[in-house]
Amino acid sequence: LAMEFEPNMPLQMGHPDFCDTSYIEDAQVLELSLAPGDVVVMGSDGLFDNLFDEEIAAIVADALPPSAGSCSQQTIQRCAQRLVEAARDYSVDEGSLTPWSERQTQLQRESEMEKPFFFRSKEVGYLTGGKPDDITCAVALIQTKKPEADLFGFIGRKKKSSN
Repeated sequence: LAMEFEPNMPLQMGHPDFCDTSYIEDAQVLELSLAPGDVVVMGSDGLFDNLFDEEIAAIVADALPPSAGSCSQQTIQRCAQRLVEAARDYSVDEGSLTPWSERQTQLQRESEMEKPFFFRSKEVGYLTGGKPDDITCAVALIQTKKPEADLFGFIGRKKKSSN
């Protein structure tokens, strides 16, 4: 679930002395019923703006074996890394169809304004291109017993600064 004020304006947490910020009270709290073997993928807008849910599910299914009830921490970290790498690849691909470009196409159709920073794919009638952004992903595998090691895979990659 995207937590946004409006399209391309996600809630931001920061110190109020340095920037406009959202507050912890603005966060959504969800309760889910999970079972052993379930996989939870959490990420920043850089992940979800560049990968469709089906693409995320396919990468997770490929990265984690069917008997994923018990995986090594390294396997789960590799899964998170593959998600970040795929999102990064789409983010810099001018021809990719992404959730971001799909949303921007819809917004453009509604407002009839040109979006100069997108490429138009005449074949499909969509704006194309990913959204370069910070990409952060955490993958968790639900287990029945307490793991001996931390089984969260947390990988982040910052966008390159233009200094």
